Amino acid sequence: MKLRLIKSVTLMELLIAIVLLSLIVLGFTSINIFSRYHVIGSDRRAKLQNEASYILEHITKNIGRAIGDIANPPINRNNIGGNSAIRVRIDSNNNGQLDTPPDIQIAYRYRPAPNYQIRYYKDYTNNPNSYEVISSLSGIGPSRGHI
Repeated sequence: MKLRLIKSVTLMELLIAIVLLSLIVLGFTSINIFSRYHVIGSDRRAKLQNEASYILEHITKNIGRAIGDIANPPINRNNIGGNSAIRVRIDSNNNGQLDTPPDIQIAYRYRPAPNYQIRYYKDYTNNPNSYEVISSLSGIGPSRGHI
């Protein structure tokens, strides 16, 4: 009777193959997680830089129209509703003089958690409850993780 040789894998070879395969998969997974973390972080930084650029341009444009003197400073840094705010007296009729009735105040207010908003009050003198949200960073603020 002729014995046939059966080719098979021993248990030790199988264990070594599984360990090597798991090391390769673990290496690719860690590279993937590392790259995703840095891509998300750089995306958040880019969004914050774009938002900050827009906000600064908006504020700069309006502060350029500010009017006042030593007795009536054009820019006040006061709190509005307990939050940090900047109020600016604007020359609405563009005559270069401080006219109390026609000139208005605008305001910028930072509203912290949970929505991290910067609000723009177009006419803070006559309508202090009407505002426009010029930046809302709720999707990329600290509540979603570190930047």
